[in-house]
Amino acid sequence: MAAEVHVNAPLEALKEIDEALRRLGIAPKTAAEEAPAAAVAPSVAEPASSQTTPDAPTRESMIMELLKSKGLSKNGLAKKAGLHYQTVADWVSGTRDIYLGTKKQLADVLNIPVEDLP
Repeated sequence: MAAEVHVNAPLEALKEIDEALRRLGIAPKTAAEEAPAAAVAPSVAEPASSQTTPDAPTRESMIMELLKSKGLSKNGLAKKAGLHYQTVADWVSGTRDIYLGTKKQLADVLNIPVEDLP
């Protein structure tokens, strides 16, 4: 008799990992978590890329100034940190939050403490 295969097992495992990361405080919030409860329909949440974080203008101007002082572009930062350009571009513009480990990679490239990054 063949063993039963649970189709949803990988999805359930990912959900458990995501929840564990959130409990540890190292997972970025989703758009639904950041939006006020009244602004999100009960069964529909906007994707994270459609919202900007409250500090977006400050974040973008601060990071762009830092990149300029280091002679780097967003693409150059992404390459040196080993990240995809879109990840860095979305984070700089404030449309995406990133994991602490990713921030550490960026801080290392920029030679600044991770706490100094928004």
